[in-house]
Amino acid sequence: MWTPNVLVVLSEARAFPLTQTVLSRLPDVPVVEVKTEAELSPYLSDKKSLILRPIKGALLKACPGTTAYRCCGYQILNTGLNCGFDCTYCILQDYLEIPAQTVFVDLPEQLEALKKQIQTEPLRQWRIGTGEYTDSLIHDPWTGLSGLLINWVRDMPNVILELKTKSIHVDELLRHMAPPNVVVAWSVNTVQVTKDLELGTPTLHQRLEAAKKVVDHGYSVAFHFDPIVPYTGFEPAYQQVVKSILSIIPAYKIRWVSFGVLRFTKGMYDRFKRRSPKYLGEMILAPDQKWRFSRPLRIRAYQAVQLIFKQQAPNVYTYLCMESPQVWEAVYGIDHGSNDVFEHAFNEAVY
Repeated sequence: MWTPNVLVVLSEARAFPLTQTVLSRLPDVPVVEVKTEAELSPYLSDKKSLILRPIKGALLKACPGTTAYRCCGYQILNTGLNCGFDCTYCILQDYLEIPAQTVFVDLPEQLEALKKQIQTEPLRQWRIGTGEYTDSLIHDPWTGLSGLLINWVRDMPNVILELKTKSIHVDELLRHMAPPNVVVAWSVNTVQVTKDLELGTPTLHQRLEAAKKVVDHGYSVAFHFDPIVPYTGFEPAYQQVVKSILSIIPAYKIRWVSFGVLRFTKGMYDRFKRRSPKYLGEMILAPDQKWRFSRPLRIRAYQAVQLIFKQQAPNVYTYLCMESPQVWEAVYGIDHGSNDVFEHAFNEAVY
C-alpha cells in the first residue's frame, strides 16, 4: 500500500475541507507548509511526497487522443497528478517528469461549477474518467474522493463516471449506494507483466477480488487490457486473464473492455528501453509519432483476446484504444469512419 512520507501543503490550500480530511486521516505523517510555488521544488523529486494544492488549469479536458487513430470522445476529470505505483511503461514519467503526487483540494468547489456547465447540455452524453493523470483510487483512503464524485454524479443521468485504477482501495466505494452511472474500471495484465513491469501494484487476483466486492455491492465494472505486451507466449497468457475475469465477474456487470497494445511517445521509448529492454521488441515510428509494434502483431494480439470474449461473453462491449482504421477493420470487420461516429456507437452500446 502506497503511503506518503510527507504532506506538503501550499498555504492557499490549508483552508479547504479536503485538505483537512487528508491531514486528519494521516495524523502520523509530517506536514510541511509552503507559501509559494517555488518552495515546492525540494519535494517534487520524491515519489513519497503528497502535495495538497488548488488546481491550476482546466478541471475537465478532452482525451488528447492521437491523430489518424480512432478516439472515443472520453473526457478527463483532473483530480490530481501522478501515481504511487511504478509501472515501467507509464506515460506519466514522460508527461509529468516529476514523481511527487498531487491532490487538488479545491475539487469539491470546482465540481459544482462543472455540474452547472454539464446541466446546460442535458441531451449530451458525457463519459468522464479520473484515471489518466493519476490512479483513481490510489489516494482514496486519505481523500475519500470516490465518495465525493459518486454523490456529485448521482443525479446526472447523462453522465457516466469511470474510476480507473490498479488499486484495491474500494472501502470508500462500499460506503455508498452504487449509482448506475458509476463504473469502476481495472487495468489488468498477465501475471508476468504485472510482476515485471507493474511494480508495486496489486496482483491480478487481488484486483479481481476488489472488482467482485464492488460488483456485489451493486456497481458496474470495466476492464482495460492496456497495454497488451507482446512477449513470447503472450497470447494464451492474455486469454487466461479474460477467463479469470469471466470466472469471477458476471458478464452482464461488465460495461466495456478496452484493448491497446504497448506504445510509446518518443521520450517514453528511451525510458522504457533503459528499464525493461527485454519487452521492447521491434517497433516502428507510426504516423502519430509514437513507437508501435507492427500492425500484423497488434492485430494478432487483439484477435487473441477478443476471441475469448466473443466465445464466452459476446454481449460485452469491447473496443480498441487509439488504433488505426485498418486495425479496426481487421479485428472487427468494420471501421466507424470518424471519431464522432465511434463516440456515438460507444455511447449507444454503454448507456
